[in-house]
Amino acid sequence: MHPGLPPALTVYEGHAGMARLVADLSAAYGPHRIEVEDITVESDTQVTAQTRVVQESDHGDLLLRRIKSVYTLRAGLVTSIEGDPSTDPS
Repeated sequence: MHPGLPPALTVYEGHAGMARLVADLSAAYGPHRIEVEDITVESDTQVTAQTRVVQESDHGDLLLRRIKSVYTLRAGLVTSIEGDPSTDPS
């Protein structure tokens, strides 16, 4: 993967999926952090988050892209994350 491109999948489910998401993000962006810009509660089981991926380096931080993701919850835990692959890079 190349910096600025989204991770390999658009839907990650369960514990194994969350581990894969972290690995895919690290492979795509290297050292990075996810900053939450906004969260909207859609229902008791779903929230939408507007986030931004910031690549960290010794030369400073670089905003790579903004991503809208839908989080599905069960018993207070995230069970799946669906990212919008069409979210425009910043």
